[in-house]
Amino acid sequence: MSKFNSINPVSFEAGEDLSSDKNRIVMLNTSGQVIGPTAATVMPIGVLLNSPVTNAAASVALISKGGICEVVLGATLDEGARVAVEYNSASDRGKAKAAATGQYSIGVLSKGGAEDELGEVIFQPGTVEA
Repeated sequence: MSKFNSINPVSFEAGEDLSSDKNRIVMLNTSGQVIGPTAATVMPIGVLLNSPVTNAAASVALISKGGICEVVLGATLDEGARVAVEYNSASDRGKAKAAATGQYSIGVLSKGGAEDELGEVIFQPGTVEA
C-alpha cells in the first residue's frame, strides 16, 4: 500500500535540462537555479516532481518541509534504509542510495525496491556521521 502523501512543491528555475530527472534528487547552483547533483557529497534541497528544460519552472518537493515523496532508487534498497544522493557521472546521478559517512541524508525509505524503481522516502534531513 502506498503511503505517498500530498506535499507542497516549490518552484525554481531549472539551471539545466532536467527533462529526464523526474523523481530524482536535486540541488541549487550558485544562481539559485535547480540542477542535478554534481557530486555525492552535495547538499540536496529536494526531489524534482516534473521534467523541466533549461530555464523552465522546476517543481521541487523540499526535504526541509517534510512529508513522503517518490524517488528513483539507485540500488536495491529495503524499507528503513537511510538514503542520500547517488552520483556516478553527469548522466547517472540524483537517484537515492544508501547514505554513507559524510553525506547529507534526505531521509528514510518507507517503500524500497530495485534499482531504477520508484521508492518512497520520508523526508528527515541530516548528515551521516562515522
